[in-house]
Amino acid sequence: NWYETWRESRLACGGFGYSHLNNFGELGNTSDVNQTWEGENFVLIQQACKILLKNFANMIRGKKAMKTCDFLTPDAPDNYKFEGSLLDLKDLFKLYSHHANKCVHESIAKIQIDSMKEGDAKLSRKEIWEKHLFYTFIPMVKIYLSRYTMEAYLNFLKKFKDSPESKEVLTKLAVLNYLNEIIKFEGIFRESLSKENIDEIKEHCIALCKELRPEMIALTLTIPFGDKTFGAIGKSSMEPYSEFMKGVVNTPGCFDKPKEWKYLYQSKI
Repeated sequence: NWYETWRESRLACGGFGYSHLNNFGELGNTSDVNQTWEGENFVLIQQACKILLKNFANMIRGKKAMKTCDFLTPDAPDNYKFEGSLLDLKDLFKLYSHHANKCVHESIAKIQIDSMKEGDAKLSRKEIWEKHLFYTFIPMVKIYLSRYTMEAYLNFLKKFKDSPESKEVLTKLAVLNYLNEIIKFEGIFRESLSKENIDEIKEHCIALCKELRPEMIALTLTIPFGDKTFGAIGKSSMEPYSEFMKGVVNTPGCFDKPKEWKYLYQSKI
């Protein structure tokens, strides 16, 4: 049935915490998202959506908005035709900023239109949320998050003091990533980019992959393991998973929510 399909899919994706503990949902007979140790991306995306819409409302009311929402404008943005370089990260940042802003305005407009419906067409807040979640709200959040990471990456490159060659490789890597995202969300960027632009982006992606191929091993080793992971691998017990779980369990606040975690964990060891 639908519940079994949902449960199996969620467990397969690690949806009830780390695999060693992924029967928590069944033991507690609950589908509470707080049963997940690693958090659920789908729920986090919805939370980010609410944060975005709330910050827009705060801005309209003259209240302070989050620093990461400084791209928002009170009025809907005009159409924007991209005329910069597709290989320039700063030009791509302007493109992403425009569409992050536009996506929020489009979401607000759809909410307002549905909120004014009456009679049989009237929708509750929950129904409005569910109606626009997949095709409006989630893409809005993903563009916002891409803009946020791009801004952070630009700041990182600005402070980068190692060899110019390394900086060039890292810049190409970022350009490849954000061009690839434009292809994924082609519909969102259609206002600013022509079909010829999209074809050009695909060619750039192939070319960048070829250019970065010699750097593949170095790029793989660029980001080191976190302390918890590296510490678990380096233990003489040769049981990295158990050692990693010890680090998780010893993290302050690990068992705060829900309260039955500690009992369930201790009963399994």
